[in-house]
Amino acid sequence: MTDQEILEGNKLIAEFMGVKIGVDKYSWRPGCIDPLEERHLAYHEEWGWLMPVVEKIEEIHHVKEGHYLNVRISQGYIQIEGCPGERIFVNTSIAGSKKKAIWYAVVDFIKWYNQQKPS
Repeated sequence: MTDQEILEGNKLIAEFMGVKIGVDKYSWRPGCIDPLEERHLAYHEEWGWLMPVVEKIEEIHHVKEGHYLNVRISQGYIQIEGCPGERIFVNTSIAGSKKKAIWYAVVDFIKWYNQQKPS
């Protein structure tokens, strides 16, 4: 992952999560009153940032089919699926770690999900 890929992926995730860059305060730093900046996004390195994204994905209905999405995290792969033929799959051995694999899968899912929305 390049720094630019991380930044763009984290911005995409933040938008999906409804985070407002420059407006929202640091929820992870008690007492901080400075607005959140893009460089502070840590979805790619902190489980506390990443897992709420996975939970949100699991809570939404599939855009076309009307049923819930399923996130499977196992030893060798991460898979997000909604119906047959539409799934995001990342091999953890290619990604290097489970955290990176989940981050890649989440970013790929959000790109796919944004394409499914009615115009």
